[in-house]
Amino acid sequence: MEREYLRLRPVRTLGGAVVEVEEPLADGDAVATGDRVKVRLRLRAHRSLEHLILEDPRPAGLEPVERLSGTFHGPDLYGRREIHPEATVFFVGRLEEGQQVLEHVLRAESPGVFRAPPARGEGMYLPEVAGSSKSFRILTLAPDSNESPN
Repeated sequence: MEREYLRLRPVRTLGGAVVEVEEPLADGDAVATGDRVKVRLRLRAHRSLEHLILEDPRPAGLEPVERLSGTFHGPDLYGRREIHPEATVFFVGRLEEGQQVLEHVLRAESPGVFRAPPARGEGMYLPEVAGSSKSFRILTLAPDSNESPN
Protein backbone atom coordinates (compact mmCIF):
# COMPACT_ATOMS: atom_id res chain seq x y z
CA MET A 1 0.00 0.00 0.00
CA GLU A 2 1.25 3.48 -0.85
CA ARG A 3 -0.19 6.74 0.45
CA GLU A 4 0.25 10.04 -1.34
CA TYR A 5 -0.78 13.54 -0.25
CA LEU A 6 -1.68 16.17 -2.88
CA ARG A 7 -2.50 19.83 -2.30
CA LEU A 8 -5.59 20.83 -4.29
CA ARG A 9 -4.87 24.31 -5.62
CA PRO A 10 -7.85 26.16 -7.16
CA VAL A 11 -7.07 27.61 -10.61
CA ARG A 12 -9.39 29.70 -12.76
CA THR A 13 -9.65 28.50 -16.37
CA LEU A 14 -9.86 30.80 -19.39
CA GLY A 15 -13.61 30.15 -19.44
CA GLY A 16 -13.93 31.40 -15.84
CA ALA A 17 -14.51 28.01 -14.20
CA VAL A 18 -12.43 26.97 -11.21
CA VAL A 19 -10.66 23.60 -11.27
CA GLU A 20 -8.44 22.03 -8.63
CA VAL A 21 -4.88 21.23 -9.70
CA GLU A 22 -3.14 18.43 -7.79
CA GLU A 23 0.32 19.29 -6.41
CA PRO A 24 2.19 16.35 -4.81
CA LEU A 25 3.42 16.96 -1.26
CA ALA A 26 6.66 15.47 0.06
CA ASP A 27 7.10 14.35 3.66
CA GLY A 28 7.59 17.51 5.74
CA ASP A 29 6.06 19.95 3.20
CA ALA A 30 3.81 22.79 4.35
CA VAL A 31 0.25 23.78 3.52
CA ALA A 32 -1.75 26.80 4.69
CA THR A 33 -4.78 26.51 6.92
CA GLY A 34 -7.81 26.29 4.66
CA ASP A 35 -5.95 24.33 1.97
CA ARG A 36 -7.62 21.18 0.68
CA VAL A 37 -5.44 18.06 0.61
CA LYS A 38 -6.30 14.88 -1.29
CA VAL A 39 -5.14 11.57 0.16
CA ARG A 40 -4.57 8.85 -2.44
CA LEU A 41 -4.16 5.24 -1.31
CA ARG A 42 -2.74 2.89 -3.94
CA LEU A 43 -3.52 -0.75 -3.25
CA ARG A 44 -1.76 -3.62 -5.01
CA ALA A 45 -3.20 -7.12 -4.87
CA HIS A 46 -1.45 -10.18 -6.29
CA ARG A 47 -4.83 -11.93 -6.43
CA SER A 48 -8.49 -11.01 -5.94
CA LEU A 49 -9.39 -10.55 -2.27
CA GLU A 50 -12.62 -10.11 -0.35
CA HIS A 51 -13.57 -8.38 2.90
CA LEU A 52 -10.73 -5.94 3.55
CA ILE A 53 -10.42 -3.16 6.10
CA LEU A 54 -8.20 -0.16 5.32
CA GLU A 55 -7.51 2.39 8.03
CA ASP A 56 -5.97 5.73 7.08
CA PRO A 57 -5.00 7.75 10.20
CA ARG A 58 -4.91 11.46 9.47
CA PRO A 59 -2.60 14.20 10.73
CA ALA A 60 -4.20 15.93 13.74
CA GLY A 61 -4.40 19.38 12.11
CA LEU A 62 -6.37 18.12 9.10
CA GLU A 63 -10.07 17.27 9.09
CA PRO A 64 -12.16 15.38 6.51
CA VAL A 65 -14.12 17.48 4.03
CA GLU A 66 -16.75 14.73 3.81
CA ARG A 67 -17.85 14.20 7.41
CA LEU A 68 -20.57 11.62 6.88
CA SER A 69 -19.95 7.90 6.82
CA GLY A 70 -21.57 5.93 4.02
CA THR A 71 -20.97 3.86 0.94
CA PHE A 72 -18.39 4.61 -1.74
CA HIS A 73 -18.31 3.44 -5.34
CA GLY A 74 -15.46 3.57 -7.79
CA PRO A 75 -14.79 1.98 -11.15
CA ASP A 76 -13.39 -1.17 -9.52
CA LEU A 77 -14.01 -0.69 -5.78
CA TYR A 78 -17.08 -0.45 -3.62
CA GLY A 79 -17.73 -0.63 0.08
CA ARG A 80 -18.35 1.45 3.18
CA ARG A 81 -16.41 4.47 4.43
CA GLU A 82 -16.51 5.43 8.09
CA ILE A 83 -15.28 8.78 9.36
CA HIS A 84 -13.71 8.41 12.81
CA PRO A 85 -12.19 11.25 14.89
CA GLU A 86 -8.64 10.08 14.15
CA ALA A 87 -8.93 8.20 10.83
CA THR A 88 -10.97 7.34 7.78
CA VAL A 89 -11.73 3.62 7.58
CA PHE A 90 -12.72 1.82 4.39
CA PHE A 91 -14.44 -1.58 4.33
CA VAL A 92 -13.91 -3.06 0.86
CA GLY A 93 -16.12 -5.93 -0.25
CA ARG A 94 -13.87 -7.06 -3.09
CA LEU A 95 -10.43 -6.00 -4.30
CA GLU A 96 -9.53 -7.22 -7.77
CA GLU A 97 -6.04 -8.35 -8.69
CA GLY A 98 -3.79 -5.47 -9.74
CA GLN A 99 -3.69 -1.85 -8.60
CA GLN A 100 -6.71 0.00 -7.22
CA VAL A 101 -6.98 3.54 -5.85
CA LEU A 102 -8.98 4.99 -2.95
CA GLU A 103 -9.11 8.76 -2.38
CA HIS A 104 -10.52 11.16 0.18
CA VAL A 105 -10.09 14.88 0.82
CA LEU A 106 -8.98 16.69 3.98
CA ARG A 107 -8.83 20.38 4.89
CA ALA A 108 -5.97 21.92 6.87
CA GLU A 109 -7.61 23.40 9.97
CA SER A 110 -4.99 24.06 12.66
CA PRO A 111 -1.44 25.42 12.40
CA GLY A 112 1.34 23.12 13.61
CA VAL A 113 3.54 20.18 12.75
CA PHE A 114 1.57 16.94 12.47
CA ARG A 115 2.35 13.31 11.70
CA ALA A 116 0.08 10.69 10.20
CA PRO A 117 0.91 7.13 11.29
CA PRO A 118 1.10 4.59 8.45
CA ALA A 119 -2.10 3.62 6.68
CA ARG A 120 -2.82 -0.07 7.22
CA GLY A 121 -4.93 -2.65 5.47
CA GLU A 122 -5.71 -6.28 6.14
CA GLY A 123 -8.14 -9.05 5.36
CA MET A 124 -10.93 -9.15 7.92
CA TYR A 125 -10.96 -12.95 7.82
CA LEU A 126 -7.38 -13.41 6.59
CA PRO A 127 -5.20 -11.23 8.86
CA GLU A 128 -2.07 -12.65 7.21
CA VAL A 129 -3.10 -10.61 4.14
CA ALA A 130 -1.87 -7.17 5.19
CA GLY A 131 0.03 -4.11 4.07
CA SER A 132 0.89 -0.64 5.24
CA SER A 133 2.23 2.69 3.98
CA LYS A 134 4.90 4.97 5.41
CA SER A 135 4.15 7.60 8.02
CA PHE A 136 3.86 11.21 6.81
CA ARG A 137 4.73 14.57 8.39
CA ILE A 138 2.99 17.78 7.31
CA LEU A 139 3.29 21.40 8.45
CA THR A 140 0.17 23.53 8.55
CA LEU A 141 0.87 27.25 8.54
CA ALA A 142 -1.44 30.15 9.29
CA PRO A 143 -2.31 31.86 5.95
CA ASP A 144 -0.26 34.98 6.75
CA SER A 145 2.73 33.05 8.14
CA ASN A 146 6.18 33.54 6.63
CA GLU A 147 7.61 30.47 8.33
CA SER A 148 9.84 28.12 6.37
CA PRO A 149 8.17 24.78 5.56
CA ASN A 150 11.17 22.89 6.93
